[in-house]
Amino acid sequence: RQFAREWPDRSWQLKVRSCWDFGFWALGMCLTTCHVMMILAILANLQVEHEWKWMISLAVVLARKLILVPFLACVLSLVPDLLPDDGQVSKKFGLDMQLQSDTAGPRGRWHEKVEELAGRGISVRQLLDFYSHLGQDVMPHFDPARSTTHDVVRQAIIPLSLRLRHCCAFEILPEDAPGLVCSVFGADGGSKPWKVDTACRAKGSGQVWVVEDLFQEEGLLFRLGSCAAHLSSSEFWNGFKGELRLGDDESVALRIVRRSTASLAACSTQVSTLQGEAVQINLDMEELSPKTVSLPYSSHIGDASRDKFERGSTGFAYSTVVNPEPQLATRMVTHNWTNSFVFLLAAIFADALHLETYEHIAQLLAKRRLDQLAERLKRAKRLGAPYWVCAFSVNQHAGICSRPPAADSTGIPIAACTCDTLKHFDGDLSEMNKFDDMMAYLKRELREVSNRTQEGVRLQQVVAMDVDFTLLTRVWCIGELAEGKQLHLIQAIKVHSSTSQHACLDQILQLDVAKAQASYPADKELVLSKIDDTQAFNKGLQNLLLHRLDNFLGRSVAPNCLDDVLLAALTVI
Repeated sequence: RQFAREWPDRSWQLKVRSCWDFGFWALGMCLTTCHVMMILAILANLQVEHEWKWMISLAVVLARKLILVPFLACVLSLVPDLLPDDGQVSKKFGLDMQLQSDTAGPRGRWHEKVEELAGRGISVRQLLDFYSHLGQDVMPHFDPARSTTHDVVRQAIIPLSLRLRHCCAFEILPEDAPGLVCSVFGADGGSKPWKVDTACRAKGSGQVWVVEDLFQEEGLLFRLGSCAAHLSSSEFWNGFKGELRLGDDESVALRIVRRSTASLAACSTQVSTLQGEAVQINLDMEELSPKTVSLPYSSHIGDASRDKFERGSTGFAYSTVVNPEPQLATRMVTHNWTNSFVFLLAAIFADALHLETYEHIAQLLAKRRLDQLAERLKRAKRLGAPYWVCAFSVNQHAGICSRPPAADSTGIPIAACTCDTLKHFDGDLSEMNKFDDMMAYLKRELREVSNRTQEGVRLQQVVAMDVDFTLLTRVWCIGELAEGKQLHLIQAIKVHSSTSQHACLDQILQLDVAKAQASYPADKELVLSKIDDTQAFNKGLQNLLLHRLDNFLGRSVAPNCLDDVLLAALTVI
């Protein structure tokens, strides 16, 4: 399969493609007809004494191409994986025995930290909202073409995760107001369409707006024709019921109800499930009192006082800052910090939209066409899909925040963080040495959720490849790829475009975990300590990548090589 850049006139592009397809099949049928006629002519003119030789040659060619090569390719690729290791049943049979064989184990600080990490998912909506601030009120020098993920972590994520932010979700019920439009505006007055969605009421007629992840510095804008009215968050944070003036002569009756964990337990609402899909609203608004709903303070921030949090002396993971409650992710993202930050988000959004390449999404992000991207994600019902991204899900203040390089890739100086968060680079409290345990825990928890809810939720791994595939030279990324294979995860590799085919093959063939790079030597030692045979590991990972990227590379490498070997052997014989 080859990937093509979308033309501005898509209908014309499809017509051109159809012409190419017609020409391809027409030429192929003509050539096949010629070949058949040539074979028939040869057979018709054969002498009796030579007929058996040609018939045997034809039978050998057909058997080699249609039976022998496919069979041997399957055997050679499957047999090594089907052999059990250490007497254990192999996962390559397609059987996932982890839930039956694994147990939670004794609880301790290590396990508690693993659980805490697993609960730090961040939704597509929150990632889109974060990006909307870059180059504006956050990291003003952000350059979509040059700023890397490392730059954004140092210049934006770390500064923004020094204090918790209050956010909440609301249901807005207009009473008999056809044509009324609701939108969210930020502190700078910009619109945020990804925070508002609509759903039909289960009781009565009309619709209800659902506003997600609204912060206190944001507000609501209502429009009815040429009339408009603003509501700041302070006017409806604890609920609102009454008439909203839209002008001198226009008004509309509104009811705004603040949602909380307690209220959600008693009713079914328009929320995002673990897969990011929407569920039907079934909300009896009479059961909720706007004045009594309260947002529970985050339960995954430890036992320190709220006063200390507000002063900003303790740092958090960014996902903790924007999520009032822990959120299990259904996608584990493997990425390289030296890659463009725009490419990282584009790969995530491409996965949410079920696209194989992310070039077009990256162009939308670079041109800040966030409304178009939000509309596509909203139609796909993927704005609520939770992802686990180490840049957002790991508490950078517990590790690297106080030791930055002098400047980022654009030459702007990086200021060291002065928070008093304790640093843990190894041991039970470290967040940098538990990715394998966290992935296994996430998989087990999601499988249990799936068994309870019958939603078919499974942990998947998304690999955000950079243009030149340098991800395959980073030791942590290689380790996560191997761990995903060991856990029998669905692995989706997102590439920039088809133009990077040669770079992809070169990096795969040169892959060597012993030569992989790491920001800290201890990280490389930790990963290598878990590998018994580096050569076997390299070969297994190369086979994995060739299999996962088979469609992208456009050919099946192993059968072609095997066919060449068999042809040479038959020629010699």
